[in-house]
Amino acid sequence: MLDGQMYLAIAIRTILNEPHPSKVIVPAKTYVNAQHLTHDNNLDCLRFDRCSAMDHFDVENRYIYSKISSTEHQVGYKE
Repeated sequence: MLDGQMYLAIAIRTILNEPHPSKVIVPAKTYVNAQHLTHDNNLDCLRFDRCSAMDHFDVENRYIYSKISSTEHQVGYKE
């Protein structure tokens, strides 16, 4: 996935900077496939095909990688 472009990495962490075991942030327009819904923090029910191609969700690490332009990088802001 890392293709020489710049990305903003987004993740939920505890106050001790540890991964939060029961919280996850996902890209806009992520939806749930109810047939695969469980109550054990398994993310297999999440579907990302409606999300922006600028975003990638790393299921293993629970990070969103959102592509940023050089202009966004220079101004330090991504909408």
